[in-house]
Amino acid sequence: MKRYLLLLVLGTCLGFTSCSKDDDDDNNKPQPTAPEPSAKTQMLTGKKWKLASLTNNGNDFLSNPLFPACNKDDLYKFNADSTVTVEEGPMTCSQPGASQGTWEFKENETKINLVIPTPTLSLISGDFDVESLSATTMVLSRTQTAGTSTNKFVATFSAQ
Repeated sequence: MKRYLLLLVLGTCLGFTSCSKDDDDDNNKPQPTAPEPSAKTQMLTGKKWKLASLTNNGNDFLSNPLFPACNKDDLYKFNADSTVTVEEGPMTCSQPGASQGTWEFKENETKINLVIPTPTLSLISGDFDVESLSATTMVLSRTQTAGTSTNKFVATFSAQ
């Protein structure tokens, strides 16, 4: 009799611990997904951008000797993981290859921060105002003051 009672108690304990309602429900629950990227992020990412114009106080800056000619044909690829890759165009600089950096929208996507750790691309690093962004064109601007001089740089990129 003791044996049957012991088997009954052990069987009951095993029955309660071997299955639970939660185990079955987990398979039917939808798994969490990453949030959808914003419309501006979708327009920015997934394509390459080329610098079409760069002005300083309304004057062409791409022809300025301070802006290296080898950077004029570079392609910028903004990725959904907040990285940006700068690929050399046909005209290469002294250190050919791609540069890697980061990008991030700020202030309700009215600003973008670019960090591209390449000395020759220092003008295209920092915080910029997003003046416009479409599927084909991106216009960024930044105002800098040095001493008594104020310069407004406007960079226009075209999708490739």
